[in-house]
Amino acid sequence: MNLTRDAMLVSLRITAWSGRLYDREASNHVAAHHDAAASAGRYNKRLLPKAAFAALTAAVSACRSTHYEQSLPWDDKGARLLTVANYERYTELMESLRERMVRERARFIEDYDDNVDQARIDLGRLFRIDDYPSKDALQGKFSVRYRITPVPDADHFMAQLAAHDTDRVKRDIESQVEEKLHDAVGDLYRRLGEAVERVSERLQTGDDGKPLVCPYKR
Repeated sequence: MNLTRDAMLVSLRITAWSGRLYDREASNHVAAHHDAAASAGRYNKRLLPKAAFAALTAAVSACRSTHYEQSLPWDDKGARLLTVANYERYTELMESLRERMVRERARFIEDYDDNVDQARIDLGRLFRIDDYPSKDALQGKFSVRYRITPVPDADHFMAQLAAHDTDRVKRDIESQVEEKLHDAVGDLYRRLGEAVERVSERLQTGDDGKPLVCPYKR
């Protein structure tokens, strides 16, 4: 595979408001009540009922899992390898999930006032209306974006280097690319092995000839 021709790098960025907030006053009160140091613990408030985030949390999880399933490991900075052959499939899935996030965000904002009213009851004296962002601000607190960049090509870096450095730098870059490709292929074989193992388990039968695992169980 020629990586600069047959593959690209893709990075995923997800923004998701946690709906949690550190309450210093409550933390100090708990510490004082138990004769503990102020640094002994932190009280983090759940600003809205947990159920309010369920659909958005599921959408975020689907985005991350799809991104990992449709790409291969590359570096420790978040970029992953995406083949040209799988580009159309990846973008189709991610655009669909981004639209899902937009829909769930709209529902979340629509229900926001009701959930804040419920939080007022749940939190009691811990409730502070100033802790809550406006509906307009919430628009920017949930988003999905992905960025496509080319795989580094050793030749692209040569022009600005002194002649005696070019061979060494080129070897280093090519070595790194080869190592990352090896890791990516290894991850692909691992996935394949896990899939074959699951199929094998479903094909096993007992002494009565019936499958040990229901073939339709996911």
